[in-house]
Amino acid sequence: MLRFVHIVVGLSALSVGCASSSPNNETPQQQGSAELTLEVVSEECERFIGSVNAGHAHIDNAGAMATASGKDELEERARAHESVARTIGEVPYHTPDLQRLAGFYVGISIAQAAVLRDMSASMRRSDEKAAIAATTKFEQLGQQEDVVVEELNQQCRGRSGEEPPPGAAQPAPSGAPSGSAPVPAPSGQPPSPPPATSAPSPSPSP
Repeated sequence: MLRFVHIVVGLSALSVGCASSSPNNETPQQQGSAELTLEVVSEECERFIGSVNAGHAHIDNAGAMATASGKDELEERARAHESVARTIGEVPYHTPDLQRLAGFYVGISIAQAAVLRDMSASMRRSDEKAAIAATTKFEQLGQQEDVVVEELNQQCRGRSGEEPPPGAAQPAPSGAPSGSAPVPAPSGQPPSPPPATSAPSPSPSP
């Protein structure tokens, strides 16, 4: 089963911090501009985070419905990944960091859809070697997604290094259909934060 990301937005504290640290000679117009920027970032964070979490729920539901109806689960999950990519990519973000992360996320989702189809095809052919290769690739993509989600969480709670409130949800690793032990995160991933914990990946069945 999939494990999903649940991310929190902590911009209220960031807003207070920015307002209290404004220079005394800042004009009302400049202050209004800063507040508007925070409002835009807050709205876009909520939109991005909501799309990611709703997307994971959609992928999980698609897989469960496919299993219940006897359809190809991997194909249905692939279609769901493509749907998530369209949803996140269809509206641009005015916040540069969020636009950058959205581009990474969309690219990863599209690649995950392609790998799920490769996995499905290899399993139909009983090609164990190809299925294992596809599984490994999906694990790597899942780890790249984890890194994007981790940076998204950091961007949306501000750059002050503050921790979210006690009891708030933390970003959980993203994942794939049931599977094997995690593998080390590959090098050269787009964002720079420390890699998020890997999640289980699909294991090819005969």
